[in-house]
Amino acid sequence: MMSIVVDLLLFGFVYAVLLCVLFIHHNRRKKKDNDSDEDGGLPVFTPPELDLPPGICLPKDSVGPKREKEEILA
Repeated sequence: MMSIVVDLLLFGFVYAVLLCVLFIHHNRRKKKDNDSDEDGGLPVFTPPELDLPPGICLPKDSVGPKREKEEILA
């Protein structure tokens, strides 16, 4: 019975020390972060240019004349 109590006390002590070490490590790592949302690399401000096959164009790039709406007589 005494060995179980010693084991539980030892386990609790090791658990507390581990929590303290992790807490200190987490705080040091958090201080080094400069609160930047960027992942690094170069920022991209322009949208990419798509290389579309001939005859295919995006709706906003359409060059044809717009049709006028016709009246439907019923």
